[in-house]
Amino acid sequence: VSCLLLLFIIPVTYSSYYTESSSNPNFKVAPWKYRINASNDQEIIINLADTITENKYSMTTVVPGTRGAIPLEIDFSEAKVASDYVISLDTNVYHLPSNLKLYEDSDLTKEFQSISGSVLLDEEVVTRYIYWKWEYTTEDETESWANEELQIAFRIDLSQKIE
Repeated sequence: VSCLLLLFIIPVTYSSYYTESSSNPNFKVAPWKYRINASNDQEIIINLADTITENKYSMTTVVPGTRGAIPLEIDFSEAKVASDYVISLDTNVYHLPSNLKLYEDSDLTKEFQSISGSVLLDEEVVTRYIYWKWEYTTEDETESWANEELQIAFRIDLSQKIE
């Protein structure tokens, strides 16, 4: 009898337990899509003739004495994360008359190097302006730039905001 009890007890005592776990985690990643002036590209090319503001010289052609404002509209309406951005010149495409300068402010006092900022979750569209003026001087650059389409390229670098 005791042998029979041992046969029944030992397998129970030394039995091993196997557990099986299966999981199917479902993670949703927040979308991070943005547009610059209605374009999905990271680089945007602007024709300066399209950005001329009121001046005494020309409202249709970029000539010495003209000025303008370049709007850069960054649309984050499809992004669900806060973002940092840097707007800079694309030096591969940057070719302008020597007296044409870019500025960060409408008073034309701070020359443009780059503009940076942040977009929070509740912001959808951020518009930044870059101003320009082709100074009128005694050095006539008009002939060398006649019939040229003056364009400038900006590069926008974006990253998820980390604090």
